Amino acid sequence: MKTKVRDSNYELLRIISMLFIVTWHILIHGKILQQTNDILNFVFNFVMTLLVVHVNCFMLITGYYQYKSSFKWEKVVSFTLQIAFYNLIINLVFKMFGLVEYTNIEFLKQIFFFNFSSYWFFSCYIIIYVFSPFLNKIIDLFDKKRIKKILLCCFMCFSILPFITGNLFFSTDGFSVYQFVFMYFVGAYIRKFNFNKEFTKKNNITQKRFLYIIIYFLCAVFNFSLFCTQLIMNGLSSNISQYIREILNLYNRLYNNPLVIIQAISLFLLFGTFDFKNKVINKISSLTFGVYLIHESYYMRMNLYKWIGIDNGKMIYGKSILLKVFVWAIIIFILCAIIEWIRQLLFKLISKLKFVKEIDNKFMVWIANILEIK
Repeated sequence: MKTKVRDSNYELLRIISMLFIVTWHILIHGKILQQTNDILNFVFNFVMTLLVVHVNCFMLITGYYQYKSSFKWEKVVSFTLQIAFYNLIINLVFKMFGLVEYTNIEFLKQIFFFNFSSYWFFSCYIIIYVFSPFLNKIIDLFDKKRIKKILLCCFMCFSILPFITGNLFFSTDGFSVYQFVFMYFVGAYIRKFNFNKEFTKKNNITQKRFLYIIIYFLCAVFNFSLFCTQLIMNGLSSNISQYIREILNLYNRLYNNPLVIIQAISLFLLFGTFDFKNKVINKISSLTFGVYLIHESYYMRMNLYKWIGIDNGKMIYGKSILLKVFVWAIIIFILCAIIEWIRQLLFKLISKLKFVKEIDNKFMVWIANILEIK
């Protein structure tokens, strides 16, 4: 039997989104925005508006695929083992080579308790995955008209109204399960009703692609204008202007920003207009979660950007920093992907051991009995 090869258009988007995430982290955790001024700072802030779609794109892809996929506890266990592996190995390496000064208590806490402040995405993602069968039931339960109403209500409650009121109506910053559920629903809706084919039927594929690209960049430009507007309003002293400035400053980089949501959907739809299969792309895509776990590990995040010379505590003036950021993003992605590829090979070999298979089977039976899954 031939193994089904996944469509590579969305897998390519997954790779690009992870590259966006790595670049985003270099700019944020590497303190590039604090260490640049004038035109360089403006350029990097505009780049941020192009990158900010990354998390929403991941959840759109999840909703699109998981809507037609069955829930598996094996996948939950696999995710947990993956994060436990990196949590153990990274902290052991850091301690052995004296890269971080641990007390014995701190080391044990890092080994046995995950630091989910740095792995917030994993926390939200795993909750969505566990609840995906119920979310899919909701999608199946309603017709197209009612699901549209649900999506519009979610968009209004979790995006528009928080943005307009400065979180007074509903406090959310987009780093939450609410946002992930909403984007999951959008991805599932696009798949169930073949939205990309139905949307603008009269236009051909080239026209659709052009439209999606225009929407993507217009949203980025409008979002960047929010950043510029709050800078202009910084000199105004009235209470109203300061209130508006705080809202604009708050929402510029949040995932539930209405512009960011529309921008992410347009990019997702753009990749949906392509149809191709490539095993290399699909394999690299399978490594992206490992890339996230490695470079976002707590102590790795605290030290990585100092080691590569990005975060040196000094103001940056040379234009070469633009190239340096993108080159380092690619290097970090490649190195982390290679490490994850090695881990996958190691786990594959271990999984073939007889005693490991027996433990795995007994564990899955135990889980099934607890949850009464037949």
